[in-house]
Amino acid sequence: MNMMSRYPLRYLVIGILAAFSLLIGLLTYMATQPLVIQNVEGQAADRLRAELTQLQGVLQILLRAENVEGAKSVVVSLGSAPEHELALLTDATSAIIASTRLADVGVAWTTLTPPLDRLMIDQVNISGGAVVRLTSDSQYLAGYVNICDPAVTGTLRPPQCGFLYQRINLSQAREVAVDVLHRQAVAYGLGLAVLAGVLGIIFHRVVTRRVERLIATVNRFTAGDTAARAGLEGQDELARVGEAFDSMAQTIANNQQELQGLNTQLERRVEERTRALQESEQRFRVIFEQAAVGVAQMASRSGEFVRINQRYCDILGYSQDEMLGRTFQEVTQSTALPEDVYNMNRLLNGEIENFSMERHYARKDGSTIWVNLFVSPMWQAGEEPSYHISVMEDITERKIIEMEILQQRAELARSNADLQQFASVAAHDLQEPLRMVSSYTKLLGRRYQGKLDADADEFIAYAVDGANRMQTLIRDLLEYSRVGKGKLHMTMIDTEDVVVQASRNLQSLITERQAKIHWEHLPHVRADVSRLTQVFQNLFANAMKFCAASTIPCITIRAEPRSMDWLFSVQDNGIGMKSEHTTKIFEVFQRLHNRSQYSGTGIGLALCKRIVEDHGGQIWVESVPKKGSTFFFTIVKES
Repeated sequence: MNMMSRYPLRYLVIGILAAFSLLIGLLTYMATQPLVIQNVEGQAADRLRAELTQLQGVLQILLRAENVEGAKSVVVSLGSAPEHELALLTDATSAIIASTRLADVGVAWTTLTPPLDRLMIDQVNISGGAVVRLTSDSQYLAGYVNICDPAVTGTLRPPQCGFLYQRINLSQAREVAVDVLHRQAVAYGLGLAVLAGVLGIIFHRVVTRRVERLIATVNRFTAGDTAARAGLEGQDELARVGEAFDSMAQTIANNQQELQGLNTQLERRVEERTRALQESEQRFRVIFEQAAVGVAQMASRSGEFVRINQRYCDILGYSQDEMLGRTFQEVTQSTALPEDVYNMNRLLNGEIENFSMERHYARKDGSTIWVNLFVSPMWQAGEEPSYHISVMEDITERKIIEMEILQQRAELARSNADLQQFASVAAHDLQEPLRMVSSYTKLLGRRYQGKLDADADEFIAYAVDGANRMQTLIRDLLEYSRVGKGKLHMTMIDTEDVVVQASRNLQSLITERQAKIHWEHLPHVRADVSRLTQVFQNLFANAMKFCAASTIPCITIRAEPRSMDWLFSVQDNGIGMKSEHTTKIFEVFQRLHNRSQYSGTGIGLALCKRIVEDHGGQIWVESVPKKGSTFFFTIVKES
């Protein structure tokens, strides 16, 4: 027992090898035995088949010589062999004429027990050769051969000639073969057992002793001797294991020294980090207490104040002692709105990171203040927030200013509406007396022109021109005041149809100036058709007006798609303008030329600018003096 405990691996290996050897012997025996028996049966079948073929020839010769007794003697002599269990010969009448058992002579072979195989007899009668087969109980080997010969006469004449039947007992042959196999298996097993013992001894010398040395080294190393090394020699796997252990031990020893150094550094860093955290906490405390806004730490579920700075208390008019332990609703004397409860639940469920709201609350003294309240949770890994931070900013002054601004905006809107109403009424009321002045002035011109002096004719012309210009100015002002006042009727329109309509409205001017207007592939846009027609009509009219008299006006309209809008361009070959005037021309009543050169009120481009901006677009111009101008404007694409 002590030896097994001291050397368990050696005996374990020997036992495994011995068991493996016996197992191999047993498996070899079990696998070989059927093959040996099958081989014995095959050899016996071959011998019986050859013997039957030889006896067929002998019996045919004897029967051809009508030596029936000789044929019988040959059959009877077969019983002398111990393995021949039975041999018999029949004639054409199925009667047994010779047998190694005398009791069978004279009876029909069909009455024998156990019966003969009729199918095999039919087979040998057809083929004429010998047929050998195991009996149904596999104990005997039965053989049949036809002894018919065309030269035979008498009772053995074909096709009623007889056959020879032999039956051999296979038991003895099988027993002999199995006995030989037993002896071989025993010898093989003993040889393997001896080999296992030899291998066990070799294993002990080569492996076990070195393993014990490696185990002893491991025990020393685990006991704290980091200098312990196995030092196994050789090139086999065990030597490589020892080498790997020695390398690992050296690495561990090096790492241990490095770990001691890192531990020293870590202790120093922890000390520095602790000092930094203390300083950070002190800075946070100072910032918390001196912040310009109110900051409070509150329990998320109950809403009670846990920690609060002085500014928070000043905003609500309480001391810290009065607020700590009380809820926000108790302090502010407010009721939580459904929106606040909804946002707080979303915050606690992690659906949002924070939220803010503007509310008015009551202070301790009963006065009302407006605050901007920002709420953010204090998350801990894997847990729902137990606390949240509430930041409060007093926005009462801002709210007062906002309300004043809203009030001023409302007053300004009313004032603008009144002004628009006044402009509309004034323009309408002014038109009637102006028409009367214009009509009577023209009447004076027609009736007294040439009848008075030249100065009177000139004064009357000035009066008529002034009245006409005043009518045009009032009409344009009225149109300008209407733009942006009414609601736009936005529909999907074909820009080509708009350009065609604008051209028709200016047909007389186009015919007079022989102008050419060209466009291609204009898009469908969502716009107010009448307003957009005004834009193109004013741009076309300006292009023909501000064009040299000796030049035929040429106008080209293009549209370019962009990511969010359509960029339209209206290019002409007019007189152009300087770059410093490209912004001024879009202001009301701003003209670059006097009325003696070019007529107009200076409202047309301002009207275009207002219409384009009402559609959410922009308008600008690029121009080169004496080479023409290109007006650009954008229309937002349909979403």
